[in-house]
Order: sequence, then structure tokens, then C-alpha cells
Amino acid sequence: MVHLFLFFLAANGVVADVAPDAIPPIVLDAPVEALKPKTPRNEEDVAKVTSAAFYGQGRMLYQRQDYAGAVRRFQRAWRYNPEAVSILPEIVFLAHRLRRRDETARYALLAAQRTEIDYPLLLRLAGWLNERQDWPGAIRLYEKALRTRERAAGSTEAAPDVGAVLLYFELGRLHFLTKDFDKSADLFDRVRKAIEQPELLSQNESLQKMVVGQADRTYLLLAESFLQAGRYDDAAAMFSKANEAKKNDSLLSFHLARVAAKRGETKDALSRLDACFAAKLREAGTEPFELLADLLQKTSQDDGQAAKQLQARLQQLLKNDAENESLIYYLAKEHLEDQRWDEAQKLLEQLVTLAPATEVYEGLIQIYREQGSHDKLLETLGKAVVLAGSLKALGETGEKLTVETKLADELINLASKQIKEKGEAIGPEIPLAAAWLAFGREQYDGGQEFFDTALSSSEESSKARLMLNWGLELMLAKQYDQAARVFQQAFGEKVVGDRGHAWNFYLIRALALAGKKDEAIKIAEQAVAAYADSPRIQAQPGWVLYYAKRYAEAEERYRAFIKKFDDQHDTSEIRDELRDARLILSNLCIELGRWPEAEEWLEEVLDEFPEDIGALNDLGYLWTEQKKNLPRALVMIQKAVEGDPDNIAYIDSLGWAYYQLGRYEEAVKELEKAVSSDNDPDGVILDHLGDAYIKATQKDKAIETWRRAAKSFETDKDAAKHKATLDKIKTHEK
Repeated sequence: MVHLFLFFLAANGVVADVAPDAIPPIVLDAPVEALKPKTPRNEEDVAKVTSAAFYGQGRMLYQRQDYAGAVRRFQRAWRYNPEAVSILPEIVFLAHRLRRRDETARYALLAAQRTEIDYPLLLRLAGWLNERQDWPGAIRLYEKALRTRERAAGSTEAAPDVGAVLLYFELGRLHFLTKDFDKSADLFDRVRKAIEQPELLSQNESLQKMVVGQADRTYLLLAESFLQAGRYDDAAAMFSKANEAKKNDSLLSFHLARVAAKRGETKDALSRLDACFAAKLREAGTEPFELLADLLQKTSQDDGQAAKQLQARLQQLLKNDAENESLIYYLAKEHLEDQRWDEAQKLLEQLVTLAPATEVYEGLIQIYREQGSHDKLLETLGKAVVLAGSLKALGETGEKLTVETKLADELINLASKQIKEKGEAIGPEIPLAAAWLAFGREQYDGGQEFFDTALSSSEESSKARLMLNWGLELMLAKQYDQAARVFQQAFGEKVVGDRGHAWNFYLIRALALAGKKDEAIKIAEQAVAAYADSPRIQAQPGWVLYYAKRYAEAEERYRAFIKKFDDQHDTSEIRDELRDARLILSNLCIELGRWPEAEEWLEEVLDEFPEDIGALNDLGYLWTEQKKNLPRALVMIQKAVEGDPDNIAYIDSLGWAYYQLGRYEEAVKELEKAVSSDNDPDGVILDHLGDAYIKATQKDKAIETWRRAAKSFETDKDAAKHKATLDKIKTHEK
């Protein structure tokens, strides 16, 4: 003990330095034994200790002003012990200090229901989520801000100040957008009462702008909310207020007709509609005619009589307002539904000259198909695909043309004939129609010939759009060779413009998927040099090398990519690319048998994206395979399945987690679901199901399922798994 005391004094400068060799070695009377706790730690205890260690490390890094390192440790600490909610505000504060808006918002949403956050920061983050149209997230933060404000005021019934009114308005608007009309109306009622107080209105420029600067829009929004919530008196009052702010008596008549219709006051509603029609209202689109149809249906007990009345009214309205595009379109749709092809054709052909639109062409295509007018059908289809971009964009109308194989072939032959007859004067429409028809019939080579003809006669300004649509559809159809040729042609014809980085991305992917991996890598390296600031492009060499199973090179490139961009948080695109890089690195490490590293890459993803269901599933599955952290793994996988209930891989993970936990009946249920959801189930899933069957004492099913698994492994040339499965069959057949 004397020697230890002298060493302590010397180490702390109390006595002169003591030479190490002057201190004899410590001799213990007995060897040191490890302490044995009375109650061994369970998994939850270990997680809490791990959390405390991460938190302590984070505090140390914070003191050293390594804020980036500190925030990651705090994130890991909270994930290992979600009950430690006091960590969340620290994460939010640090992420905000580091100007990481995505991360700040993510953790603020997690913290919003658990603990307190700085009020001004809540407002900024809610506004940012609002801008990104993450309305549920914005609602959660605005509601948290409102509760914080009301708590500071001491009561929810206290007279609202300007800040509270603005919060009511934003929350009311967001609840309206998410179709929670009762909540929206309640909040807007508070807004309405507040803005009727001149003294409150004069206190704030933002409130004045909302009420005075755009009063018509504000009152219309309140009115719509009240109408949808069934508060008809309030709705009528707000519609009138909107009209006072911006005079449009015919539009007011329409809105009051809607209110009357909701109240069941059909005669009043019809009378107000008549006023709209007399004033030739255009701003409401087809809604007045839809309302007229509903009202006439209610006044007549005979559907046929109501339809005749509607037709008569619409025809009379058309005589008085012959160029009302909304009326023409609505009446044409009525004719289409009743299969009055000639009447519909006349109206739609008139409308094409007034306002050509995809839906107008769709109607004409339907008519010409029914009439057997192939020339007109082909011509109109060409105009439609030029406008819409593809046959798929025409929805059911386009799909029907490819399903009717005889008609499609006749149209393709007709296009070939017209191209031969007209030569270069053919224009792009008819060849493009034939190209998409051939594509829909999976005649890709013939479709490409038609497409090339269409492209040669297209205007330069439209070539890029046509080629991009064609190339991407080829990619979706797994025609990677042809897609790559289209993208290369776009570069050759110099149509890519300032979107070269996007075209390069598509070309690289198409080449790699077509098996031209060396060429893909070459193009990727050229693109990397040309677009140094594009994270999406910078990640491509790593992706191609990974796809080519050149894992060592892929790992090197992805590590370099992460090193270059990891401190950049300016855009969501950068962070998403980094997340994908880490997910791929995790898969890569699994392939190389480095499971601890694979886990760490997933941990890093979850630090930044704590609710990423892909990473939750993958890490949960890795733990399940190793029979560790099983309760936590199960919870993580359950979250993944909840987020994507139809994902077969996630369902397999869930079944396997149940298996490892000894919950065999639940394992069988989930694994059967995974197998039945896939026409060609993966060998691993089948193997898992076989294992679950044997534990659930269903031997015959187990052997049958293992045989299917073995066949799958043999097809995939996975010798090790094939042998292991055959061994299980032999063992249990005895």
C-alpha cells in the first residue's frame, strides 16, 4: 500500500518524480477473481448499460466540441434505451446547431410526444415539414407548439394572442388537407372569432396579411372546412365574407347552392345554380353540372327521367354558352357513359380545337375504337402519346388497345402502310403511336424501329422528352440493352441539355443491368469527373462494382464516397445517397463474412434514420441469425412489417425471429404467408419454413418444403446451402 501511495503522490506532483524501477511490483496475496452479480443482467439491462456508455462518450465528445461525434453517440444511446427521453432534446439541439434540418426534424417528431423542445425551434421545424408537404409530421409539431404555448398561458381557454391564432390557422389548414374536417373546423372557428377582433388584427403584420391581404382565399378555406364538417351556417357566412373581399356573385351563388344542397334544400340549391348558369360561371369547372345532376336525381324518383331532365338542361345551357369548355367536356362524358358515340364525338372534336388535353383524346380514342375508325384512331392515338409521353400514361384507355391484340396488330400494320406511303412527310405522331402499341405487345425491336422513325421527324425541343420516356419504359420492361442504346443516342444527338447527370445515371444503370459492367464502370468514372458535386453520380462506380460482385473495389469506392460527403447535410438527396451507401456496405460485409461491420453500418443508418424500416429489418435479421438481442430484434422487424406489410423479405424475417424465440406456431404462420405471397419463393424462406414445420411437429410438410428449398438452391448454384438442406432431409427421413 505504501508503494501505491507514493506512486499516487508522484503522479500528482505532490512529491518529486519517482523512477519506475524504484517502485517494487505489487504482489497480491490471491489472484483476482471476476465479480459475479447476484442477479445476471438480462438483455434489457445490457442495453441500458450500453446506452449509458454511449451517452457518457457523447458528453465527453461534446466537451471536446466534437458535436458531430457527440450527436451520433446520443442517437445511439437513445436507440438502445428509448425510455431515456431526456436525451432527445439534446439530439434535437445538437442536430439543429449542426444545421442538419432533416435529422433535427426526424428527432423532433420522436421527441414531440415524449418530452419538451424549444418553442421557436418547434415552429421552424414544423414550418419546414409543412414546406416538404409532410403534413402529418407538421401537425404533430404544431400541436406540440400549441400545447407548449397554452401551458405557458396557464389555460387552453385563455384569450388567444396573435401567435396562437396563426397556429390555429396552420393546424386548421393541415387538418383540412389530411381530411380531418371536424378538427379543421374547430380550429378555424377559433380563427374566425379571433380575426373579428380589430385590436388583435392590428397587432401583427402576418395576421393582417392573412386576413386582409388574401382575405378571399382565407375565408374560402374556412368556408370549405365548415361545409365539409357539416357546419352549414358558418360555411354560408364565410362564403359571403369571401365574396365581400373579392366580388364574384355568380361564384357565391354556386357555393351557396352547395350549402343548400347539403342542407337538403333542393329547390333553393337549384334556384341558386340557375343564377350561376345565367351568369355563365366558368371558375368552378365541371362542379356546377355535377351538382345539377345530383339535385335532379333527388327531385325525381325515376333515374331515367332524371337523366332526360339533365340532358335537356345541359343542351340548353350549351346553346347559351357554346364555348364553355367545362360544360362541353361534362356533356361529352355523359354521352360516353350512355354510349351515344356520335354526340360525344361531335363535342370532343370541338373541344380538341378549343383545349386539347389527354382526357379529351382518351374520349375520342374510345369512340373511334367502338366505331372501328382505324385511321382516326391511329391519328388521335399519336397525338395523345405525343402529349402524354407514353401509352401507359393513357391509363385504361391505352391498356385496352394492347390487350385487344387483333386491333393492336391492325393499327401497327396500318401505321407501317402509312409510313411507306408518306415517307418523311409522315410526322412523329403515327410512328410514335405504332411504337407504343408494339411496346405494349412486347414487340420491342419493331417498336424501336417505329420510335426511330418518329424521332427523325420530331422537333428538336421534344426529342429529349420522347427519348427519356422511351428509355425509362424499356428499363422497366427489363430491356436494358435497348434502353442503354437510347440513352447513348441521346448523348450522341446532344439532347440531354443541362440534365446530363440524370442521363448518365440512367445510362450507367442500363449498361450494368445489361451485363456490360466494364462499359458501365467506364461511363461512371467519366461522369464522376464531370459531376463532382452530384452525390448520385459519385455513388455510381461503387454501385456498379458491387453489382459486378467486385466487393473489395466496391467497398473502397463506397468508403471514399462516404468520406467525401458525410459532413454535408444541405439536401435530402445527399443523405439518402449516403444511407443507400451504408446499406450496400452492410450487404457487402455480409457477403464477405464480416458481420460485426455489417451491423455497424446498419447502426449508423439507424442513428440518422431511426425509423428506416429497411435498416430495422436488416439489423433485426442479422441479430436473429446470431440468436442475440432477440426481443429487440423482434420489435424492430415488427416495425418493418408494419411499415410495409406486403414485403416478403420482412415477413420472412418476422417468421424467423419467432422461430429463434421458440414461438414455432407463429413462425409457421408468418413463413407460410411469405411463401404463398411469391410465385417462385426464395430457397432461404423455404428452408426457414421447413425448419419451423419440424419444430411444430409437422414432419411431412417440413421434408416437402426442404425439398423445394434444395431445388431452389441447386438452381441458384448455392452448393453449401443445397448440401445443408439435403442433410436435414436425410436426418429426418430416418
